[in-house]
Amino acid sequence: MLITITFKEKDMISVILPVYQVEAYIEKCLQTLIAQTYRDIEIICVDDCTLDNSITIIKEYQKKDPRIRLIHHEENRGLGGARNTGIDHARGEYLVFIDSDDYADETMMEKLYEAITQNRCDAAICGIMLVFEEDHTMKQHSTFHYDHLIPQEVCNLEQNRKILTDMWPSACNKLFLASIVRDGNLRFKERILYEDHTFFYEYFSMCKNFCYIQEPLYFYRKARPNS
Repeated sequence: MLITITFKEKDMISVILPVYQVEAYIEKCLQTLIAQTYRDIEIICVDDCTLDNSITIIKEYQKKDPRIRLIHHEENRGLGGARNTGIDHARGEYLVFIDSDDYADETMMEKLYEAITQNRCDAAICGIMLVFEEDHTMKQHSTFHYDHLIPQEVCNLEQNRKILTDMWPSACNKLFLASIVRDGNLRFKERILYEDHTFFYEYFSMCKNFCYIQEPLYFYRKARPNS
C-alpha cells in the first residue's frame, strides 16, 4: 500500500509596499525582497497614483518573479491609505510593511519569522540601519531609546507595558500577525504624517508579548529629497 505523506507549507508573509515617486529607489527595494532567504512571501506593490516610472520598473520585475502583485489606486491616498489597501489584499498569515525607498537585509523575513514562531510571540522587531542620502554613510539606529534595558529576545507586555513608550513606533521594522490586525480591524490613518503611530499602539495594546532582534535588518533612507 502506498502511503502519501503531505507536509504543511510554511506560513506566508505578505510584504506591503506603497509606491509613490520612487523610481530611483524601487529597484533596490525589490531586489532585496526577491532575494529573501525566506521564500514564502508575496510582495504587494500598491500604486498610489505615482507619476514617475516606478510602475514600469515593477512590471519588469513581475515578469521575473510571480510573487510580485500590483494594485492600483484610483486616487492618491497617501502612505496610510496604500498600506490599508495592502492589508485588504494580503493573503499571508503575517504582515510586513516596507517603504519603497528603503530596503531589507536578505535574511530579514527569515529571522523575524523564526523569532516569532520559536518564541510564540505576537510580534517580532528588528534593528534599523539609517542610510544617509547626502554622503551615502550608514549608522545603526536602535529601535529602543535604551537598548540595554530591553530583555533578551522576548518582552512580556503583560508585565511591562510601559516599554512601548520607549520603542520607535514605526511599522517598517516589524513582523505582525495578520489575525490580530484583522480581528482588531486595525487600519492606518490616511493623509496625515506619522500615520503609523496610531496603528502601532493599537496593535501592541492587543499583544501579550514581542521578540526583539537587535541586529539591523531594515535599511531606512534618511533625509531623502522630496520625501
